[in-house]
Amino acid sequence: MTPGVAGGRDPGLQPERTRLAWRRTTLASTVVAVLAGKAGLAGGASVGVWV
Repeated sequence: MTPGVAGGRDPGLQPERTRLAWRRTTLASTVVAVLAGKAGLAGGASVGVWV
């Protein structure tokens, strides 16, 4: 192993990790919103109540 590579950080990877984290967060939020909407509509609430 090269001493510079073993303990060093790659600053180019941080933006990619940040994008992936935001993508996961957005996907999870979307799934929760869709499931909450589905549960609300199945419970008898009208679309007007949600809006």
